[in-house]
Amino acid sequence: DEVLTGEWSRCLRGSAMALVMADIDHFKGYNDHYGHPAGDACLTKVASLLSSVVTRSSDCVARVGGEEFAIILPQTPRDGARAVVHRVLSAVSQAAMPHVSSPTGSTVSLSIGVAVFDPESPGWPQVEGAGRLHDSGLTSGNLVCAADNALYLAKKGGRAGARLFDLLDAEHPERAIQFDPPEQDASASGIHRAAQ
Repeated sequence: DEVLTGEWSRCLRGSAMALVMADIDHFKGYNDHYGHPAGDACLTKVASLLSSVVTRSSDCVARVGGEEFAIILPQTPRDGARAVVHRVLSAVSQAAMPHVSSPTGSTVSLSIGVAVFDPESPGWPQVEGAGRLHDSGLTSGNLVCAADNALYLAKKGGRAGARLFDLLDAEHPERAIQFDPPEQDASASGIHRAAQ
């Protein structure tokens, strides 16, 4: 919460920002089938995978409750957020952690919601130099709400994929941008090259 508040203040001075919310698909079924110690190990592994693909010191990975994680990406426009999410989805897919009780697939997967506010967003200030958004009435809560709404759509849309919203589009489901995991046989190095 402290990191999000601080980075939102920076965003309000004209710096792009993205927030990623990731949820382990059918985690209750995982716990029920494998037991809670295995569930704890799964959470630890997913946290490790998320941290391994988020490499900038300014980025922040946090568990926000249960089987849900957040990734705060300061100074990150939508293309950067998409690259991070593709790396996350690929890393979890390549880890191939068994999840036999999942109706989505035979391994652990994530549903992901992304919210972005960058120069391509509706409502981004159209002024010379760095914009000032202090009087916009927007808060970090709006960013969280947009990411949550995108996560809901990812789950509703079949899970194991991601949806992205511009900050001000969160109440318009038809504006969500869908992107699914890269092919399982894509190498991590190929994904990193494509993201650069």
